[in-house]
This record gives sequence, structure tokens and C-alpha cells, in this order.
Amino acid sequence: MMEHAPKNLFASLFKSFKSKIYDGSANKSRKSEGAFFQDCSRRRFLKALGLGALFLGSAAELAAIDVKGVYYIPVSKIARRFGMKYKTTIPKKRQQIYSSNFSMTFDVHRRDMDLNGVKVWLGDPVVEMGGLLYVSSRDIEKTITPIVFPKVSNVPPPLRHIMIDPGHGGKDKGAISKTFGVFEKNLTLDISSRIAAYLRKMGFKVSLTRYKDVFLELPERPAKANKVNADLFLSIHINAAGPSASGVETYSLTPKGQTSTNASTMSVKDKRNFNGEIQNSWNTLLSYYIQSELKEAASSPDRGSKRARFAVLQDGKMPAALVECGFISNNAEARKLCSASYRDSLAKAIANGILRYSKTLKRLNNQKP
Repeated sequence: MMEHAPKNLFASLFKSFKSKIYDGSANKSRKSEGAFFQDCSRRRFLKALGLGALFLGSAAELAAIDVKGVYYIPVSKIARRFGMKYKTTIPKKRQQIYSSNFSMTFDVHRRDMDLNGVKVWLGDPVVEMGGLLYVSSRDIEKTITPIVFPKVSNVPPPLRHIMIDPGHGGKDKGAISKTFGVFEKNLTLDISSRIAAYLRKMGFKVSLTRYKDVFLELPERPAKANKVNADLFLSIHINAAGPSASGVETYSLTPKGQTSTNASTMSVKDKRNFNGEIQNSWNTLLSYYIQSELKEAASSPDRGSKRARFAVLQDGKMPAALVECGFISNNAEARKLCSASYRDSLAKAIANGILRYSKTLKRLNNQKP
């Protein structure tokens, strides 16, 4: 491990939200995350986050380290730069950053963190050196900042028309529960239809990539959203694995240069550019909000807000997420998924996650929620 001070790390963060900054004195309820922003010049930005010293020449104070070409920043310094506090809960193993609005817990060697009670997956594992835990600079930029400080360097995207994609269909049955005789394709269509109904009641225009049991190629799905200039794309699926696997999870597209959550090594795809990556900040925030609501509604483990380069997430021009609503291969979860009331509760939670996302966009645009 070599010590370095990345010259442009927090300069890039300033660029990401150079015109606004979160005011921790705002409404402190869970659903007020990012609710209050104020205009902010570079000087006021540095003063507010205590970054003046960094830009005045004491970059070494960051004590950043280089791990196989990836810059890492100590948790203590991240807390200071974000205007938050930090504490060590387990020496050399666990540290926490917190404020009146946010709590982030990091564990050494792990790629997942806890952010306000929601599991959020990082692209790089947390590391330890000299008793301090370190988080990669690209995870600060690509994963943490979009949630804690929603990116506002560009005008937040509109959210009027939502395209929902019921996974599989037609000859593609998806995952199958032999115990209960149900197919993924039927469950996803039902859940998607329920989500659409809730969203329409909330005032959104909603379309589905399929309204009945028909087959669609994967590229056709985001293409339909692009064709009608949808403002959000949401793909609904049911998981399958070993009989003991359970829980709900929400995916957004993996940023270029990082490893997807379910992968252990870099691949050729990790270095490619995908159209959907342009929306990374909004993808991340959308995924987090949906997972936050979904985990409360599902009586199943929180598997987290994850990253993947799924085909349906690669080419959309709008923010996008893919939701796995449980494991059909787990008999207990399959039994619940066979219940119309349970599917309705999942649909309502997903719709509420999108509503939270919409309210944040409006706040960023200084609109009334």
C-alpha cells in the first residue's frame, strides 16, 4: 500500500454538486433525506464541508492510500469532509459515520455497507491500515455521494412517464416453482400491473413493455422505453438459486471500472461504456429508495441495493433499476409470492420508492413535492 493524496477527488465531488449542498439542519425524518438544499459558491462549499485546507495545499492530511491502483480515503476524513461525526465501534473492524440525518456503517474487507438501515453494495471492499478503515474514492463518488448528496451538477431529470418491464414472457417462462406450479413470467406481469396501478393513482403516466404473456427479446425492453422517451425504466423479476436463498434486492447499472456485486473479478464488460451509465447518480438513488421501501414491506432478508450490468439496464437513456422480488426457489417465499395480497404489498412498496425518488427530484428543482 502506498500513501497518496488524490488531487481531484473532492474537487470532483464539488463539481458533482457545485451549485447546491445538503443542509443537515433540515427536516430530520427518514423521508426528508436530501430535502433541503441551498445555493452554494465554491468558497461556501469549502467552508461548509471543511475542505478549505484540502484546496489550500494540505492534501497530505487526507492520508489517502493506493491499493492496487485504487485510491482509498480513511473513514475519519470522509466524515470530516461530509460535515459528519465518526466513531469506531469495533477496533480495526467497524467504523461508523453519522449525523442527525444519516448513519453509514463500514466493516473491514466487506463490499456492503449499512446506510440508514439499508444494505448498500460498494464496488470495492473496505480496507484497514493502521487501525483506520478506508473506502475507495470511486465508491465515495459513484455510490455514497448520489444517495447522501444527490447529484445536482446537472438539472435533475423529469419524472412523468414510467416504463415498467415485466420480466420474461411467452416462451420464456423464467424461474419455475415446481412445488407450487407457478412461473416467474406470470408473477412479474401481475406485480408490474399492480405497480402501474399505484403509480397512476400518484399521477404518473405508466406504460408496460408487455401487457400479456408474450415473448420479448432483452434489447426490445429498454428500446421500448427509449422510443416513447420514458423518464424511468423499471424491470421486475423473481429470483432463483438454492432452496435456502431468500430476500429482496434492487439493482442499478455498475459504473465503468468497477466490479458488479455478484462478480469477484474484473471482466471485459467492466471497462466498457454503456449508455445507461450516464444516469449513474440517479440510478443509484432510485435503486436505494426502492430497496429501502421494499425491505420494509417484504418479510424477507434485505439483500441490498446492488450493481449489475444486466442487458435491460445497459442501453436505456433514462434512470433505471431492476428489482428481484424474492426467490421462487425458496418454498417459503414462493408460497408468499403466490398470495395476491403479498404481491400487492410488494407493488405498493416499489411504487412508494419511486414516489420518494420523485419527491427528491422535485426538491432538487426547488419544486413543491
